[in-house]
Amino acid sequence: MKNFQSNGQPFQIGFAEVVKVEYEDNNPNIFQGVRCKGLDPSVGSDYGDASSFLAKPLSPYVRRVPLQGEIVMLLAGPSPAIAAMTPNANVYYMDIVNVQGLINHNSVPTAGKVTRSGANIAATAAGANQGDPPPSPDKNFFEDSNASFIQHYVGDVIFEGRYGQSLRFSSTQKNKGIFKKPAIWEQGSAGDPITVLRNSKFKGPGNKFYTEDLEKDDSMIILSSTQKLPVKPASNAKKASDEVGIQDKYEKNQILLSSGRIILNAQQEDILAYAKKGVHIAADKVAIDAQSKFTVDSPVIHLGAQAIEPLIFGQKWATWMNNLINALGACFVATGVGPSGPLTGNPNWAQVAQLQGQIQTLLSQISKTK
Repeated sequence: MKNFQSNGQPFQIGFAEVVKVEYEDNNPNIFQGVRCKGLDPSVGSDYGDASSFLAKPLSPYVRRVPLQGEIVMLLAGPSPAIAAMTPNANVYYMDIVNVQGLINHNSVPTAGKVTRSGANIAATAAGANQGDPPPSPDKNFFEDSNASFIQHYVGDVIFEGRYGQSLRFSSTQKNKGIFKKPAIWEQGSAGDPITVLRNSKFKGPGNKFYTEDLEKDDSMIILSSTQKLPVKPASNAKKASDEVGIQDKYEKNQILLSSGRIILNAQQEDILAYAKKGVHIAADKVAIDAQSKFTVDSPVIHLGAQAIEPLIFGQKWATWMNNLINALGACFVATGVGPSGPLTGNPNWAQVAQLQGQIQTLLSQISKTK
């Protein structure tokens, strides 16, 4: 490692090839560590010590786990024995060096074994180490040559994973024409913020840019401010939303969730959804199951778009129908020989009485209205 000075204090920075990543947690001395072999990035030669050494991540909060064969940047710093009379230094790795220029991996296996004078890392990647096996990343790693870097825009801050994950902090761009892959969002004022979290197995060639795609990416969350988002609804059912005036296009601050399936699961309490104007749910089928009670309250309830027919109050109708039948049963019919007896005395009235007895069974014991 190279020695440097800062305010009169020495510190060391170097580069090394990762030869093993520690995944166990039963030994605190190697917890989260990687085994490395040092190399001089200018000529690709060993430092002279063939044995490997341990390096731990510099930050406990953000970890980029390197692969076997990747090159990491190292820093020598304080160890747990910093308060001792003769403290020992620990070696920490800061980041993975973008040697290959690939998002999926940047392995240059055997870079720490270069014996050819003047050979460099690029030559090592091309097989300059005669007699060494062909370079390959960690055997447990899935190599994807189609994994692409996401297109960067002016002023972006981007975090990317190896397999098509990305978190972008971006903004509305003044000139989209300068980018190979323009942003999917439109309009808005230049500099208006937008944040995009994406997970996607859709990729292109590894040496080409890719940008977010709401139709092709597996899952995406967008936090926008003034941008117009190219959303293609999964369902075209919108008669009810059109009737109440809910718009599907919007150019103000909003949050968009897009995926093959979205689950909201409240394990302890409730799910609350509030909207100042409207709520629209559209699907091929809609099912709501309640184990104890389902309540809908509104000054006006329409069952069906443009509904105009009023519903009947079940209990009031039953009372009214019973009263009607009883009144008819008490009627007398005028005949040529004088008034007859009440209709209840007619032999056929038994059928009417039987039907009257079924009125209460026609009332739902589940659905109620007011």
